[in-house]
Amino acid sequence: MPSGDLKNTIPRITTKEKDFTDYVSETLFGTSFGLVGPATKGPTNKVVEVRTPNEFLRLFGKPVKKSYATMAALLYLEAGNRLSFARIGVEDKMKYAEKKVVDESDSDALRFYGESKGSWANGVKVNIRLVHKDNEDIGDAAEAEVGDMTIKYRVAGEHGNDGSVEVDDSLDAVRDLDVAYDEDAKKLTVELATKDDDGTVVLDDSKNTVSRVARAIELTGEFDVAYDDGDADNVIDDTLADTYEFSGGSGYRYEQDLFRLEFLDSEGDLLQAYGIVSLNDDDNNYVVSELDGSDYLRVEDLLDGQGLSEGTFLKEGVYELSGGDDGDDALDYGHFEDALELFKPRDIISARMLAAPDNQHTRVVEKLISVAEHRKVTVALIDPPEGMSKRHVVRWHNGLLQGSVYPEQKIDSSYAGIYWPEVEVDVPYLEDPVWMPPSGIVAALRSEAAEARNPWDAVAGIRRGVHHRIRDVRKHLDEDDQYDLYAEGNRINPIIKVQNIGVMINGNRTAQTYPTSLDRMNVRDAMIEIALGMIEAGRMVKFEPNDPHTWNEFRGYAKPILRRVVDGRGLYWFDIKIKPTEEDIQAGRLPIEVHVSPTRVAEQIDITFILTDKGVSEVLEEAS
Repeated sequence: MPSGDLKNTIPRITTKEKDFTDYVSETLFGTSFGLVGPATKGPTNKVVEVRTPNEFLRLFGKPVKKSYATMAALLYLEAGNRLSFARIGVEDKMKYAEKKVVDESDSDALRFYGESKGSWANGVKVNIRLVHKDNEDIGDAAEAEVGDMTIKYRVAGEHGNDGSVEVDDSLDAVRDLDVAYDEDAKKLTVELATKDDDGTVVLDDSKNTVSRVARAIELTGEFDVAYDDGDADNVIDDTLADTYEFSGGSGYRYEQDLFRLEFLDSEGDLLQAYGIVSLNDDDNNYVVSELDGSDYLRVEDLLDGQGLSEGTFLKEGVYELSGGDDGDDALDYGHFEDALELFKPRDIISARMLAAPDNQHTRVVEKLISVAEHRKVTVALIDPPEGMSKRHVVRWHNGLLQGSVYPEQKIDSSYAGIYWPEVEVDVPYLEDPVWMPPSGIVAALRSEAAEARNPWDAVAGIRRGVHHRIRDVRKHLDEDDQYDLYAEGNRINPIIKVQNIGVMINGNRTAQTYPTSLDRMNVRDAMIEIALGMIEAGRMVKFEPNDPHTWNEFRGYAKPILRRVVDGRGLYWFDIKIKPTEEDIQAGRLPIEVHVSPTRVAEQIDITFILTDKGVSEVLEEAS
């Protein structure tokens, strides 16, 4: 059977099916959140897509109270699964947490440092353990002669030659036989037993026999003791009180340039464990190569891959990293502007919502809105400056506050929504509740609404405006307060606390001040959904012949998307008009008009009670 190009030359008839009845892009009918802010970990000045809370923790670290963006991210990811996060920091102020590992002579050998700059790795520990050889592969064990006893290290090697035994016959107090070994000093101390003899402290010969002392030495776990059976009852007395040196050890107890490696968190819990790694770059398990893919630490080999000199080893122990800095103390609005600029490419970065909760400078607010308006498929969630009164928030929104950090004119855009006041929230992975700007919790609620039903449903009221993690609001608003925020040309969505319900968003306005359907968030969300769908449909016919067949093909792609919005109660009606002129066709243009009638929501429920006498006569008749 021919294949490839040869097969295509055979005269034949084939069939294809194009089913437009349920064409809906997988990228539609969901939500996504773009966030800008500081974090303790991760790449900076680039947009990274994150899908789960665990992935965020791995890439950007735990939430911290000085970064609202990290809190907002984890609140959103409890419901949403597409977060685009841009970490910011002042590059020359950011520092790696680090710690140098030394050899037995305290010379630097390795420098461990965080996988990325930031404070996240402060307190992370590196556990170094040397690799022991089998005893028979080492050599001879060091030993010392003390009277009738030969005391011998259980582990062979030259290291024992630095050891010593001290026999102490001091008579300053009555005591039992006491034997101890100081591993760091490599010193074995034998304090001979004493007793009281008519008010005088003397050595207790019955307890200081060779067999008793030998047994006590062996119980340290470090030594074996040899003596002749006939010497078992001989006494270690004051004539043997002295210091004895070990000697005769040969070989090394550890494998040269090999060690075991673990990373522990600040609480001592295991983060990552490695098998045996090497200081030699000729080995397959070279430590630098092994750590190259670690989510936690990297290592700089200060020995240049050549290892330590024969008989020299790393100093075992737990080394704690410190000195990491997030570089966020010197952040200004310019850093936020630069990061927000990264979100402009609509076809590359997914962000149906955009926020920067850690900075409310007017330049940041303006940038949020300008990026959202540039993308045409994004709503900027705007946080008023923290600590403001209701009066100041209204004046801020209208550009009436004095100061370069405040807007000079009214915030006015259908691609933005303003919410107030701040909320107290139980943030995932933080022990205590935190007061924070509302944009993060608003994004979480909008994601919950999109996942539960439709992204164009109004995120307000009891059904979609209440989040289980909100505890309280900074300012309790009565009806007059809400009117001042929401009416008379003001466009601030109130967040209120309602008895037996909890904290609830009680507004559905965009920041557009001119009264059209686009002054409502649900309409803007529906139009974003439609825009995304029409972009997808347009891609399907781009570069196709500009003729009625292509026009109908576009309709075939577009109508199921629009019907889905109608069925989901986001539109009352739609129509698609495609009537290119000859000039359009010659110029390669295909103008398409999509007429829609957006659904309005019932915000004001007016209930009138009418009292009548109707039914009284029927009651009287029944009674008679």
